[in-house]
Amino acid sequence: EDDAGWQEVARYIHLNPVELTRGLPVMYPYSSYKYFLGQARAGWVKPNLILSYFDRSKLLPFLNKYPSYKEFVEKSRQDSKEIVGGLALE
Repeated sequence: EDDAGWQEVARYIHLNPVELTRGLPVMYPYSSYKYFLGQARAGWVKPNLILSYFDRSKLLPFLNKYPSYKEFVEKSRQDSKEIVGGLALE
């Protein structure tokens, strides 16, 4: 419903296979995460909306401690309640 919600959902989806990949979500072959990191390209994967939240000129307050989407996904695993409050998925 809001910017924090979009970010949390994207992060949650990209972290789903973390147990299958020994903590490296980018290694999961069926994930779009590598497209979000710019390591792969496909016309049907459209990460621009989510990645636009990390534009330094318009960074949202709850994201200001994460310099990139990769940092947000991989370093915020324990911070979901802090980041999005009641929207956290558990």
